[in-house]
Amino acid sequence: MRTLCAASALYLASLVGHAGVVDRIAVVVGTHVITQTEVDEEVRVTEFENQEPLNLGPDERRAAAERLIDQQLLRNEIQLEHYQPPEAGEGAKLLEDFRHQNYPAPARFDTALQRYGITQQQLARHLLWQAELVRFVESRFRGPTPSTSSASTPSSGPSDGNAQLDAWLKDARSQVRIEFKKDALE
Repeated sequence: MRTLCAASALYLASLVGHAGVVDRIAVVVGTHVITQTEVDEEVRVTEFENQEPLNLGPDERRAAAERLIDQQLLRNEIQLEHYQPPEAGEGAKLLEDFRHQNYPAPARFDTALQRYGITQQQLARHLLWQAELVRFVESRFRGPTPSTSSASTPSSGPSDGNAQLDAWLKDARSQVRIEFKKDALE
């Protein structure tokens, strides 16, 4: 028995000795972890989409972490409501549309991706999530569109929907534990 325990201890020690740090936790939202890699990707992709200079400073990383917290809360709600996500193939179309609108020359697009340190797959995933999020927010917080609402029922406009979304996010944040890890966003 003693030999078995010693062998097990040696085996576990060898595993730990070969293990490396894969990623650091930046934020914990309830039971969900947001890693530093996810925060950095959010900064890189957002600044790429907005054609802003790449800046991975603490303020940008904190703003990205705040966006990822809101996104996680919305993902949780989307799962609870069993909302249908967009078709997987839609990501490729969104990527192609984005490229054509912003980078008519494919070589410039590839160069820009490299400069921001992102891949086409990361950008496509981000664009697909944005499409899903917009559809969900419109259906959940904006109510019926004017063409589908009756004349006696006022529909909520974009500003009403934004106010509803902001109020919902504030309430959702108050109901979940959000913990920023020390030094993770610096």
